[in-house]
Amino acid sequence: MEMCPIEQDDFDGIVFQNQKRIYRTLLLLVRDADAAENLTQECFLHAFRMRNGFRGESGVATWLVRIAINLAHDHNRNRRWAFWSSKNNHLLSVLQILMAFQAIGIPGYTTTVHPANYFASSV
Repeated sequence: MEMCPIEQDDFDGIVFQNQKRIYRTLLLLVRDADAAENLTQECFLHAFRMRNGFRGESGVATWLVRIAINLAHDHNRNRRWAFWSSKNNHLLSVLQILMAFQAIGIPGYTTTVHPANYFASSV
């Protein structure tokens, strides 16, 4: 497979032509203007570093949009991971309280999930 490297001198024009499209794509995917701006810069930085690996099987704009989509998916995955990992401590506290209420016999406070089972299955 023959590579079609993008010249360093051409990259400014590529950024100028595609910056708004990449930003709008990322804004739709992450729904956060600051994150979309950061990911737009990251997209062009990644493309610049990988410009010699551009194969030319698609247009440059398509290649950039694919990089942006992958970055957005990574961003959203990391954001979800951070949310749920920070919630694990809170969930453990809630489950411990429910177990304590159940142990002392306060009616209406029952749980079918033991904290050890919950965290073993969520890893």
